[in-house]
Amino acid sequence: MPQHRVLGTYGAQLRGLYVQVPRERVFLLRYRQLVDTPGQTLDRVSEFLGVPPGVAHTVAPENVKPFVADTPRYRLLARLARAGAALGAYAPPQVWRQAGRPLVAALHAGRAPRPTLPVEVRREVLSTLLPDIELLEELTGESFADWKGDTGRGDFRSRSAART
Repeated sequence: MPQHRVLGTYGAQLRGLYVQVPRERVFLLRYRQLVDTPGQTLDRVSEFLGVPPGVAHTVAPENVKPFVADTPRYRLLARLARAGAALGAYAPPQVWRQAGRPLVAALHAGRAPRPTLPVEVRREVLSTLLPDIELLEELTGESFADWKGDTGRGDFRSRSAART
């Protein structure tokens, strides 16, 4: 199975974790809980960790690169960024970060709304993941029906905006 598919098999990963770690020492958290109720969710995490609740109160937006269409310009800038990162390994990190800022800004300048995944493609991807989602439901006792549908819930910003 390709590595990107293995990373999405949460049921198998959780089953493996439960072999190594007792269930009561594992705190499961769905990202949507952080988006929908950040304060309460962070307090639950704090309590599980044995630290005072109320200290953490915000959630950073999702950690994803902006969508930029695959154009010749984008491919050239991406190659330059990778080459610069490789060269940056020989310099102090702050030097590469400073030198790379204009390149990363140029790379992301063509950002656009992320295209919607066609239903047929989503169904094809899901077909291989459905057994694992069922395992995840069995292990957690939670429903992941929202993962099995033809559409997703949208990105962090759109979900956050819908809350307010």
